[in-house]
Amino acid sequence: MSGSAPLLFALPLLLTLLFAVRRLRQRQGDERGGAPFSPAQFAFRALEGTLREVSTARTTLQGERDRAEARRRQVERLHSLILGSIGSGVVAVGEGGGVQAANPAAGEILGCHPLTLVGRPLAECLPTPCLVESVETVLATGEPLGRQEVAVVTATGAARWLGVSISPMADAAGRTAGAVLLFSDLTEVRQLQEEVETKRRLASMGEMVAAIVHECRNGLGAMGGYARLLERPEMGEGERRQAVGGILEEIGAIEAVLAECLDYVRPRPVRRGEVALGLLAQEVARAVAAAEPEAAVVAEGDAELTGDREQLRQALVNVVRNAVQASPPGAAVRIVVRKLGEAAEVAVVDRGRGMSEEERGHLCDPFFTTRAAGTGLGMSIVKRIVAAHGGQLEVESAAGQGSTVRILFPVEVA
Repeated sequence: MSGSAPLLFALPLLLTLLFAVRRLRQRQGDERGGAPFSPAQFAFRALEGTLREVSTARTTLQGERDRAEARRRQVERLHSLILGSIGSGVVAVGEGGGVQAANPAAGEILGCHPLTLVGRPLAECLPTPCLVESVETVLATGEPLGRQEVAVVTATGAARWLGVSISPMADAAGRTAGAVLLFSDLTEVRQLQEEVETKRRLASMGEMVAAIVHECRNGLGAMGGYARLLERPEMGEGERRQAVGGILEEIGAIEAVLAECLDYVRPRPVRRGEVALGLLAQEVARAVAAAEPEAAVVAEGDAELTGDREQLRQALVNVVRNAVQASPPGAAVRIVVRKLGEAAEVAVVDRGRGMSEEERGHLCDPFFTTRAAGTGLGMSIVKRIVAAHGGQLEVESAAGQGSTVRILFPVEVA
């Protein structure tokens, strides 16, 4: 069978050639008045025409090939110019995890020449386990990974923060053949962020010290006044008791301010346990009503969650106390507890003076307060406790229309 295959392929070609010779002889015979060429002449003329057509086709194909090669070189130059002009680092990784290409920006960021990266494993060029694992995930799944910030050590030993995104690289058949890393140097940005955060903390500390000094000075001034009253010999026993009681009240107020400041700067870790929010809300309602004789606080509903009962109580007391102090005497403040799917919601509703948009935007800022006797730390502590429990804090309010503070907690705290 293998010996007859060439004959099968050659037979149509021979038949075609014989047919062409026959037709050519007939045409030439007609042109010469019936005197045909000899078989050798006809064969030569047919072969000559065929070769001429083949030569023309070859010239055409060579021209197409040259143009295609020129276009390929032009595209390669364009790709090279694009990669060289990009300010972000670009590294192409093959299926085996080896670096196949890197642009100049990648070498500059990593502290080496880009050609020295080619052929080396990615784990050597970017010795960051989480980044290598991310590339392996992209190669395995073919799905891109969004931007992530990672810390790396460059070839020069310098520590850098990189913002990296990873995309799969597909071949002509659509199969994942590698991955492309696009990264930028965030080191200076992170340094600026740290500097801003340090300045913010220093400013907060300054504000806190000023608030402590202000509150303590007021208390000490009041205690000094009571002490001077006690020096008067004409004071009766009842007046002396009132002066001593005033001194003790001011001492308690100073201790409360210091306790709030300590809660803000030194938060206690979350101690998880089962919490019945309905019972906790009723307890808070009774406590606030006892401390504010003209307050009317009502608790309703129930839900369970896992969290720190004391911290949740502290947060709820702060929110309810703010609502009571913002409401006219005798106006009801409602604490509504309910279960929403896999979450628990606590809403504190009042019909007080409400808040403007600016006040609502600064509600949880440290030391922001609209009350002369407030420290401005209560809602900041609430926000921190809610965040520690994985919750969300929302405020709905308008001037003259009251306020609703909603706290949404996951039932299971991570």
